[in-house]
Amino acid sequence: MSLEATRLLWVLLLVVIVAVVLLRVRVVRRAFLRARERRQLEKSNGPAALVVPRTRRLTLPELMVVPGAPLVLLKKPAPTRHPIVLAHGYLGFASLGVHRARREYFVGVRNRLEALGYTVHLARLSPAASISVRAAQLARQIEALRSERVNIIAHSMGGLDARYAITHLGLHARVASLTTIGTPHRGTPIADTSAMFIGDWPKFRRMLDKMGANVDGLYDLTTLRMEEFNRLVTDAAGVVYSSVIGAIRRVGKPVNPLLLPGYSYLLRTAGENDGVVPVESQKWGEVLGEIEADHWEQIGWSRSFDAKRFYAILAEHLAEWGF
Repeated sequence: MSLEATRLLWVLLLVVIVAVVLLRVRVVRRAFLRARERRQLEKSNGPAALVVPRTRRLTLPELMVVPGAPLVLLKKPAPTRHPIVLAHGYLGFASLGVHRARREYFVGVRNRLEALGYTVHLARLSPAASISVRAAQLARQIEALRSERVNIIAHSMGGLDARYAITHLGLHARVASLTTIGTPHRGTPIADTSAMFIGDWPKFRRMLDKMGANVDGLYDLTTLRMEEFNRLVTDAAGVVYSSVIGAIRRVGKPVNPLLLPGYSYLLRTAGENDGVVPVESQKWGEVLGEIEADHWEQIGWSRSFDAKRFYAILAEHLAEWGF
């Protein structure tokens, strides 16, 4: 073997050794952090002591998920301590269709998380009902689960249903954490305009009610209703609240044509937004980070944002936090 080939062999061997050592250090560090958080939890007086450690905060680069980027895993991530419940938003659904034609609201998310070893449940809520009605449905479904507590990951209005159920329907004892994505915690001007339009046509609203298309939820999402909601629905002790912000900030990023009118309107009236909800309205609890995704991309209804990878990142962090 030539001298050059020998040197190259030693360099490659050194690179492999360094990579293995770094990987081992990372694994040991993560195990140490989980063990430390577990000891802190055991020393505490119960769920009220649960907090999201600042050192484990999701960073912006982690949430700027590149579409099509592979999710490289050397092994399956640690499972969450509690199952994950996915709660859909206004006009949403758990799943539609049958067999191969079945489509879920969180497109491909449940399958990805289950493939990684997480236990996942889908909430089934009335598409356009009021927050109180949907919250009662969510509470009943979670109470029917065998697990002692759950982690709720909610999109849009689903986050408001969860907050109401936690505070007013006794669900605080069954929920360890609530993570909201694109949720209008302070309402959205789009609901203001839509509710005003429907209000001008009372016969139209009565017709919708008779057809089973209740639109009470739309009124609940107005800025005025949400101001009152936040006054009455305060955070419950023992539940960790966090949020992820969805926005379209990058110059030149295309907006879904169906969301473009709402995006342009909100940009003029309320600033940066995801096409449905202003950025400032989405903030609640610990703000974990921001994703460059419109309201529908956040749940996988587009190929320009890898929602499945995004939710996998969220689940992994929930596990690291001890949830």
